[in-house]
Amino acid sequence: MWSFVDEPAAPQEFLVQVLPRVQETYLGQYNRAYAALEQGASMREAGAWAMADGKPVGMASVSGGESPELFVAVSEAWRGRGVGAGLVEEVCAELRQQGVQRLAVSDVSSANAAAVQLLQATGFVGLSMGSLRMRRSLDAPVPACDIAPGYALRTLAKGEEAAYVRLKNTCFPESSPWTEEDFPREFPPMSFNAYERIVVAEREEQLVGTASAWEIDYGGGPLGLLHWVGVDPAHRGQGLGAALNVRALQKLKACGYAEVWLNTSRERMAAVRLYERLGFVPYQELYTYTLTL
Repeated sequence: MWSFVDEPAAPQEFLVQVLPRVQETYLGQYNRAYAALEQGASMREAGAWAMADGKPVGMASVSGGESPELFVAVSEAWRGRGVGAGLVEEVCAELRQQGVQRLAVSDVSSANAAAVQLLQATGFVGLSMGSLRMRRSLDAPVPACDIAPGYALRTLAKGEEAAYVRLKNTCFPESSPWTEEDFPREFPPMSFNAYERIVVAEREEQLVGTASAWEIDYGGGPLGLLHWVGVDPAHRGQGLGAALNVRALQKLKACGYAEVWLNTSRERMAAVRLYERLGFVPYQELYTYTLTL
C-alpha cells in the first residue's frame, strides 16, 4: 500500500526518484515543476507526496501564484492504482480551503494517455491549445512535385542570412520578428552543414519560400525535423509549399533518418492539409486542462 508523507527536504530529488526517466510527452512540464521545486517557488502547503515500501511513488505540486498550475507525477509501476487520483484530491482539498477557485494543467500532450485519463477522471476539462505535432515515416515514397515556371529551388548560401530573416518575417507575421542575431540561435552549429539543410525557393534573385531539413532529439535519438516551412504570401498558389516540403523530405531521407516530424498549428489549416497529403499523420496535440474547485 502507498501512503501520504510530509514534504521531503529535497522535493526536486523526490521527483527524480518518482520519474527517473523523463518522456518527451511531458518534458516541458517536468522541467518547469523541477525548477519551481528547486527554487522554492511552489505552494508548499498545497503539495502532496506519496511513498510505498520506503520509496517515492508519486507527488503533486502547485505553482503559479494567482493562476495555480498543477503538476502530478506517478511512478510507472504504481499507475492505475489510485495514487494519481489520491494526489489530485489531496491538492484540491487544500486549495479549496485556501479559497482557490480554479486549477489548471497546461501543455498536456494527447499522446500522454496516462495524464489524459487521470485528468478526465478527476473532473478536469481539456481545451486544445492549437499546437499540433505530426510525423511521417521516410520508408514511404516521397512524391514528386512540380513548381510554376520562373521559380527555382536551391540551398541557402552563406551571406544570405539577412535575406532569410526578411523572408521568415514575411512568411510568419504572427510570430515575433527576427533580427540577424536570431539566425544562428535558431540554426546553431550542428554535426552537419546548416546551410545545406535550408532549402529556399527563388524568383528573380529574390527568396520567396523556405523549408529546413533539420534534426531533433526527443530523447530516443536523432530524428528528422521539417522546420520553418513558409512561402511569401505574394507567391503562394504556385506549388512552392509542396515543392519545398518534398525537397526537404528528400534531403532528410538521403541523410538516413527513418522518420520525420514537424510542429504546426491547427489554425494553419492549409498547411495541415498539405502535410496530410504528403503522408504526415497527427501524433499529438497540446491541451490545457482546467478544474473548477
